[in-house]
Amino acid sequence: MSRALSVVVAGVLAGGTLAAAPGVASVDSSSGTAAKLRGVTVNGAVGDRGPISRAALAGFDQRAVRMTYQTSGGPQTHRYTGPLLLDVLRSAQPNFSSDRHDPLRYAVLVQATDGFLAAIAWGELDPELANKRAIVALTEDGKKLTRPRIVLPGDHHGARQVYDVASISLLRLSPEMATGKAGRVLRNSPGHEHH
Repeated sequence: MSRALSVVVAGVLAGGTLAAAPGVASVDSSSGTAAKLRGVTVNGAVGDRGPISRAALAGFDQRAVRMTYQTSGGPQTHRYTGPLLLDVLRSAQPNFSSDRHDPLRYAVLVQATDGFLAAIAWGELDPELANKRAIVALTEDGKKLTRPRIVLPGDHHGARQVYDVASISLLRLSPEMATGKAGRVLRNSPGHEHH
């Protein structure tokens, strides 16, 4: 079954649409109210681009991660649950060539709803390389997150914990990028503070 079809099936089984207005609080602390929970969109060098619903993300094997990390306000410790980022990306069918080293030429770009961006090399996620068990977190300390969050165990600072994820894009790096022709620092690029 294709991911697109499984997303539709999961959405039907969930019994409704999953949507939320941007700018709502990150954590749904209410138990009785019908909070609107969002999924993510997968783009880039994948065969199955498009949205993955919250129900579909919950249908992946869920992993639990307890993480302590530094913030501008001091250390924080939280417990997160959600699917492995690697599983989500693999379900979207990456466009890797037959060269077994081709995945090393890819990076994952995660974008938040406020425009904040963070990159993760494929090699960081690959079980045969760094094997970072990054997850697309759906809960924090037992509470449902309104939008998924990327959590990278092993990072000492929380800067790459992208809150309120809107999209995850798989990008193939090119030789032009290695020469500096394809990149330029943009002034006033969007970002956000991590609490």
